[in-house]
Amino acid sequence: MNTGAARILIADDDDDARRLVVKYLTVKGFHVSTAEDGSEACRRVFSEDPDLVLLDVNMPELDGWSVLQEIRSASLVPVIMLTVLDSARDKVRGLAAGADDYITKPFDLKELEARIRAVLRRAAPQYRSEIQTVGNLTIDDKAKEVRFNDVAISLSPKEYDLLRLLASAPGRVFSTREILRVVWPERVDESGPEDVKKYVYYLRNKLRELPAPGPIVRTVRGFGYKLEIGNEEG
Repeated sequence: MNTGAARILIADDDDDARRLVVKYLTVKGFHVSTAEDGSEACRRVFSEDPDLVLLDVNMPELDGWSVLQEIRSASLVPVIMLTVLDSARDKVRGLAAGADDYITKPFDLKELEARIRAVLRRAAPQYRSEIQTVGNLTIDDKAKEVRFNDVAISLSPKEYDLLRLLASAPGRVFSTREILRVVWPERVDESGPEDVKKYVYYLRNKLRELPAPGPIVRTVRGFGYKLEIGNEEG
């Protein structure tokens, strides 16, 4: 994953601190947007689909804990908590609530950048081995071959990459932007989402021809796509 091109949402009501972080991360190649309070942060998370959220604990409207709860009710986007609090209890609370990391103000900008890149690397889809097995579906990455009940399935390279990504975490919803980053890393124009939709359609039709209980690609409206085994399509 090219972490430098990632989209970061900074939610912090401290104008000076926010501007400083925006300037630094922009110079480092990140695409940065901001929110000045908790309510705006929630709206932007779900409208912009960022790759990572820097979330201050002490904000008006909704505090960081409430925002984190809202995010985790519907999204797996990585979250780094920013706070002036430095007690072990607060760190445990943040991590237990679903935060991916925790950094105390004031912080060194280089350390913040390092933590962002580390969290983004951990959040990127990981292919655990050369052979993935999902139900009766087997993906052999060394041979670039997909088989169902030991019968080969003919897929184009992009269909293969899409299936491999979805099969890396069955049941997990992958957003269009996540799919683009992995399957079409070279795409930067506005037609990218249409390519995702088109190849999801191609892949879904090929999987639909398999005998039940075969894998299906389910659309989770407003969020993305996931791979399921032996369910009715939605």
